[in-house]
Amino acid sequence: MHRVDNLVNTFEILNDVFRSCSFYVVGAGASAGLIPMTHEQGAMIYKRFYDYGVFPVNDVLLDEGAKRLLGTILSSNDAMIRELAKRINPGAVRAIAMQLMTPAKNLKKKPYQYIVFNLAKAGSVIFSFNVDSLPTIYCRGHYVLYPHGWLNPKIMQTEFWDQIIDTCIMYNIEPPKLDKPLLPQREPEGITKNKNYKIGKLLFHQMEYLVFIGYSFGFDGNQVDDFETLNFFHFLYKSNPKPVIVIDPFRSIEISEMLKEVYKTNAVYSIPAYWEYLSRAKIILEAGKCMFANDKTLSKRNLYYIYCDLMNKEA
Repeated sequence: MHRVDNLVNTFEILNDVFRSCSFYVVGAGASAGLIPMTHEQGAMIYKRFYDYGVFPVNDVLLDEGAKRLLGTILSSNDAMIRELAKRINPGAVRAIAMQLMTPAKNLKKKPYQYIVFNLAKAGSVIFSFNVDSLPTIYCRGHYVLYPHGWLNPKIMQTEFWDQIIDTCIMYNIEPPKLDKPLLPQREPEGITKNKNYKIGKLLFHQMEYLVFIGYSFGFDGNQVDDFETLNFFHFLYKSNPKPVIVIDPFRSIEISEMLKEVYKTNAVYSIPAYWEYLSRAKIILEAGKCMFANDKTLSKRNLYYIYCDLMNKEA
């Protein structure tokens, strides 16, 4: 019972976060269910290449970025898949991935993960490491920043981009650079000098909470891909400490412990939850408060139990 009480109290922190101007750092986990995760893209990239039906005779030289996007498809148990995967040129890999990383014209699921920010106090910061542009589409009244760049779905989700993908496959060329979004890879040196980080630095001191949602600095247990970003937030936190919230279904405790060590503080709170369901629970909770303001039984409903109810229904 003690553990349940602690979880309830921890989840309730999010209500205060939303009542305050907060700095939300958004990672791939925040878009789960809307945009394929990096480890899901390899099979989808392979299928798009295979469906095109024209395959180079020789293997191509894959760079580290293309290898990461293709993932385990390169070591598939199927010999034919392994052989064909080695013939997908890096330009085609990136062109297909860029399309996968933006929302389709008609999303199959309602994007509660981003709609929920419309309940947050106006003037908060959404610092999104996703290139999907979802915060721009669905969030209003906040500062939206893309430190790793962003992709425009009005370009990516078109026949025009389909033709670019075909051209990249056929002629072994790179897609247009556009706004040069950073695809899954180690951060390049000097990235924190771009304007998004500069604006984020100015706004950070006005925020009351620092919230990491589905973001882990690219930490895989051994190394950190976003090392410069880790240092960036360390510098900001040292000059202006504030409570830190880490929301992630799998690694919230691990990331929280890492941040406690880096920031030299215990004011880091772990919420082990799927943002897809937690955001929906928050919307349901607030809607209930408005619709049944005089219902005394409503006091028994809280974010944790609504979240658990949604998870149980999904199971």
